[in-house]
Parts: sequence; structure tokens; C-alpha cells
Amino acid sequence: MHTPESSELDFLQNAKAHNTIVELMQNRLLWNTDLESALKLITMRCAIALNVNRTSVWYMVDSQHLECQILYDKLQKRTYKGQHLLFQRNPAYFEAIEENQILDAHNAQKDPRTKAFAQEYLIPLNIHSILDASFRHEGHTEGVICFEHTGSPRIWSTEEQTFAVSISGLVSNLRIFYALKDSEARYRLLYDQCADGVLIIYNNQIMDCNQTAVSIFGSSKADIIGRTIDHLSPKFQPNGSDSSQASKIFIKQALQGQEQSIEWLHVRSNGVPFYAEIKLNRLEINNHPHLICTIHDIDAHKIAVKRILELNSLQKAIFDGAKYSIISTDTQGTIQTFNKAAEEMLGYTAEEMIGIETPTRIHKKSEVISRSQELAELLGLPNISGFEVFIALCKEAKSEEREWTYIHKSGREIPVLISVTTLHSSDDEITGYLGIAYDITQRKKAEKDLENSQKN
Repeated sequence: MHTPESSELDFLQNAKAHNTIVELMQNRLLWNTDLESALKLITMRCAIALNVNRTSVWYMVDSQHLECQILYDKLQKRTYKGQHLLFQRNPAYFEAIEENQILDAHNAQKDPRTKAFAQEYLIPLNIHSILDASFRHEGHTEGVICFEHTGSPRIWSTEEQTFAVSISGLVSNLRIFYALKDSEARYRLLYDQCADGVLIIYNNQIMDCNQTAVSIFGSSKADIIGRTIDHLSPKFQPNGSDSSQASKIFIKQALQGQEQSIEWLHVRSNGVPFYAEIKLNRLEINNHPHLICTIHDIDAHKIAVKRILELNSLQKAIFDGAKYSIISTDTQGTIQTFNKAAEEMLGYTAEEMIGIETPTRIHKKSEVISRSQELAELLGLPNISGFEVFIALCKEAKSEEREWTYIHKSGREIPVLISVTTLHSSDDEITGYLGIAYDITQRKKAEKDLENSQKN
């Protein structure tokens, strides 16, 4: 029966355990030391959090025995390692940790799962209760974290068991991280002059990164390792999706073997967002499924594209808002652009002309034939005809201004002054031609009126 005092103690104990989990999860030192030091810190903090005298971490060397990697004794303030627990002598215990992640032996000296090592281990050390949480991979136990209570039997609460499972998960991640850290493949993967940022992810957590990633985020390796993708992202992506939920989806798909290539909005350490192209692929390291995430910073590219689009928008506004006809062609004469003024002047829509017609469609045929004959005499080239009539001189002088007669879709003639110029690539190669036409109907009328008045 719980008294108010014991309930208060339970509450304080649970709060301490919860705070310890949070503290350890956020402790950068765990990821920037060595595995032995990290395990020592964990066992010391857990002994205090659960108020137990002994905390230890054991690895399954093979299916036949466990080996102690570190054991912290709070009373003696010392650590030990190297002890072994054999399956042959303790089959019930091994079967228990293989079948269930939690082993909560309230009276360990009499519990069927643990009593086999009572005489040699539990009784001499005055251990009465054991709480073990195994860490696993693909359903198989790879080790356990063990909490041993001395003095009297103890009933392990649900909160304490949950705490043990959380710590076992942390130990598992650290074990894999440091195995990766010591792997030659890791260094080859991360540091072979990779121009893109590289993250190694396990259980949704960033286990390592290369120097390019550090530079991209403007951070330090210590600030990146241990975080998740969504921690390096704004709360929402530009399309309105929640970064945390969206990242979980594509991480899950990548773990299933589906390569993911995504445009993603990240955040630098100074809070400035930036666009990146990220690719995720599954990678097996020490028989554990990891993800390799490459990050290509495309922020400068996005800004450049945005500026180009803005410039294009401005150019289009000018192009469509011009009061004179603007028509461009490729080198063969096929119309590529046809602005609104050209549509209004000639009665054709851009859809009727672009990619289909050449300017000969809108010119007075007799003028084209006459000009062809003039150019033949001028240039000594008898075969100038069709579209070549409009650009023959442009190839030499790069531009030509001349009066022509346009033919409206209805057949009406429109006198125009056309300036034709060549369009060039960055290599100065001709890529097409641009014709700007001004309607000179009023000017022609004024000239004729003036001529008539002089005659009178």
C-alpha cells in the first residue's frame, strides 16, 4: 500500500528518470568521446536516476554468452568489466531476454529466470532485484543494460521499465555509431573529397556527417550529430507540409530500398533557410540498415532561377506591352515569338504563327520578289529568296532597317518600318533573328497629303 510519502517519492523518482533521459539524449559529449567513456557516463547517471547501486552494459558475444563491457558500482564509485555470463549455466535467463525486451525480476534470487546465478553472483553481492532491458537488431538480442538493486526486493514500476527500454535504445545507437566511427568504410565514404554534404542516419538520428555538411549548415559536427533531419529544417516546407512528418515518410521509403531524391528546405545555424537537393539511399553497415543522405546546396541556383524568372517576367511584360510588333525567328526563319502588338497589327494569334510559319506569310509577295532581285544584283547571289530576303544583309551588318508592307489576315495592307537584327549566343554564333515593326500608316498618309498639297 502506497502512503502519501511513498507516492511523492515515486513521483520524484520518475521525474528524475525522465529528466535523465532528456539530459542524456541531448548530451553532445556522448557522441564526441569514445564508446567506453559514453557508457561510463550513462551507467553513472542511470544509477543515480533509478537509485540503484549497480548499473552495467553487456554485449552478446555470440548466442552462448554475454560479456560485461562496463559495470558501475555506485557505493564503491568504481567501474569494472570483463565478467561473463554463460548460456550453458543460465539458459532460462538467456531465453527470457531473447523472448522479451524487459526482464523485471523483483526477487531475483528466487525468480526462475535469474535464480541460476543466485549463489555465485546475487547473494554474495546482496542483489535482490534486477531490471534488464535488451537492445536488438532484426529481432535478435545484441546485449542488455542491467540495473541491480541491493538490500531488499524491489518492485519495478512501469515508468522505470520504460526508462530502461529508452536507455537500451540509446546504448544501441551509441554502439553502432562508434562501430561506424572506427570503420574504414566510413572515412572513405565521408572524406574522399565529397563536394556535397553527407549525413549518416540510423533510427532517424544523424550518426555522423562530413566537413562539407558542417560548412553547409554553418555549424559544428557536435551540433549536427544526434539530431534528426527535421531538426535541421523549418517547421513547415514551402508546400505547407510538416517537416517532421514529411521526413519520416521519405526516410521510411528509403529504408525500404527506394532511392529518394527530394528538393528540401533546410535551415542554417544562423536561422537562414536554404534550399537543398537531398538524396537518401539505404546502406548496410555492420549488418544494420543505415541511410546515407547527400545534401547539395542549391540555394544560389534557386536564387538565380528566381531572378531569371523575374527578369523573364519583366521582359515578357515589356514584350507584351510594347506598342510595336516584335517577331523573332530561329536561323531557318520559323517564328519563335509573336507579341500582342503583332497579334493586334496582323490579326493572327501567336498560336497560329509560333513554330509553324515564317515571316514570308505576312509580307507582300511582290515586294519579296522585287527585293530578291535587288539583292541578287547587290550581292551577286542569284538564289536569294523567301526568308533569306529579310536577313541577307543582317549576316554582314548584323542589322537592317527597311520599309515593307505587311499583309493583315484579312488581306489589308499595312505599311511598316522593320528593323531586323541578329540574335547571338554567348559564343557569338547566330541563333536567330529579331524583327521590330512600326506601323507607318499615318506617316505615309501625312507624306501623301503633303505631296498633294504641294501639287495644288
